[in-house]
Amino acid sequence: MLKLSDWQKNEKLFSFWGGEKLPFADVASCVGPGWSALLEDLCNKLLRLGWDGGLSQVKEKFGSLRFYWNNNITDPTIAAIAEDVVCEAENQSWQICENCGDMGKIRRKGPGGWMACRCIKCAKQEGYPLESWEENYVEQNQKGAGSTDGPPDGGAESRDVEREAGSGEPS
Repeated sequence: MLKLSDWQKNEKLFSFWGGEKLPFADVASCVGPGWSALLEDLCNKLLRLGWDGGLSQVKEKFGSLRFYWNNNITDPTIAAIAEDVVCEAENQSWQICENCGDMGKIRRKGPGGWMACRCIKCAKQEGYPLESWEENYVEQNQKGAGSTDGPPDGGAESRDVEREAGSGEPS
């Protein structure tokens, strides 16, 4: 993973909605500490591609990272690479515990409950089931529980379709 230099971490490079420039720590505080290295790597890659640090929103949703950014990169090829970098980081977050950074899985507290990516240790501490969301979903449906909870949002592919359609606004 690419690390931000001490200068980059302390320099006010990032802004939400064109507001005041903020240091990386303010961006990282939007999600759990376990995703800090992932977010640092993502920001460093984007800055190297020419990104100006503009953000709309950084958050956890359905257990994974959501990184809504202002892609101001004018070269279409580089801009597409940058979009792929963001999707890759969002997809990686599905396997990294948001609390501690260890390997994790998406877990859900009960039917329709909060989803989060947690390792076994953090899942136990917070009362999440030890099986992943997918394992729990399959088990419920095999027992005939009739759960109507489908996949949370279709993953990065559905967000790509939304962005292409021009509705990539954060929710």
